[in-house]
Parts: sequence; structure tokens; C-alpha cells
Amino acid sequence: MKKANFVLIFLLVIALILVLPPVLAPVIHDNNTAKAAIRTYIYQEGYTYQSFFAIPKDEQFDDPEYGHLYYVIWHDRNNPVGDTPPLFYVKKYKEGYKVTSVGTGP
Repeated sequence: MKKANFVLIFLLVIALILVLPPVLAPVIHDNNTAKAAIRTYIYQEGYTYQSFFAIPKDEQFDDPEYGHLYYVIWHDRNNPVGDTPPLFYVKKYKEGYKVTSVGTGP
């Protein structure tokens, strides 16, 4: 009986892990930081799970028009070139950070 309870609890935890990211993404990915703005953009493009697994890396480059540059590693399943990581420019506004431009990097 204990083994059956353990298996049931284990399956319930797995189900929660699979169901909760799409539900919690709008709450977790606010625009208070540049990385959260990038994750919000990815979520709004329809990549619910990738918004959690994307890895933004700061490139230490500021453009006066577009903002700060981030190199983001994530899998875009609709990208014809495959796993080419995009470049995200994020700019700070009064209400928070916003992605201003997205492009494909080398």
C-alpha cells in the first residue's frame, strides 16, 4: 500500500510540474528586470515552457536607440535555422523593462 501511495504522489508531482508553468508564467515573468522582460516576450510568442528554460546572457553593450543587448540561449522550434540563439535588445522605461528588438545572431 505504501508503494502505491508513493507512486500516486510521484505522478501527482510530475503532473503539477507539467501543468503549472503555463499558469504561473504571467505571474513570475513580470517586467521588473531585463531578463524577466525577455522571458515575457518569449512567453507571449507562444513558448510557455521555453520562457522558463531560456538563458539570457548580458553582452555588456548599450545602444542608445534600442537599449541593452542580451544573448539568449533557447530553442525556437519555428526557427528555420534551428538552435541559432537570438539577440534581444531591452530598454528600461518608467513602467519597467521592454524588449525593443529581436534578431538572430551568428
